[in-house]
Parts: sequence; C-alpha cells; structure tokens
Amino acid sequence: KHADNIRAIAHMRAERARYFKSRIEVGPMTAFERRIVHEFLSEAGDIQTESIGAGRSRRVVIKYIGELK
Repeated sequence: KHADNIRAIAHMRAERARYFKSRIEVGPMTAFERRIVHEFLSEAGDIQTESIGAGRSRRVVIKYIGELK
C-alpha cells in the first residue's frame, strides 16, 4: 500500500514536470522510497530522475528531458 502511494506521487510529479517542461523536487524520502520512484519512472523516455541532498533531507528530482526521437 505504501509503495502504491509513492508510485502515485511519482506519477503526479512526473506529469507536472512534463506539463511545465521543468524539474520537480519531491520531498525528503527514505532510500526505499527513492528507489521506488527511480524504478517506477525508469521506463519513461522523457523523464529522468536523480537523488540530491544528504542524510534525512535526501530527495528525488524528476526532470523533463524532452521527447526521444
């Protein structure tokens, strides 16, 4: 259930990144939660994810990178 909630958040933030063609930061997450986001969005050709920060404030950035040709 918790993993499904994380995937829903990742999906909504990825859609926002696509709409605004920008980068969206997700709030601080545990390593397990960040991994869920990275894996969930790994199949998206126009989205790239990256973890930034350190310790408890480490978070995921979801970036729109454009359409792949």
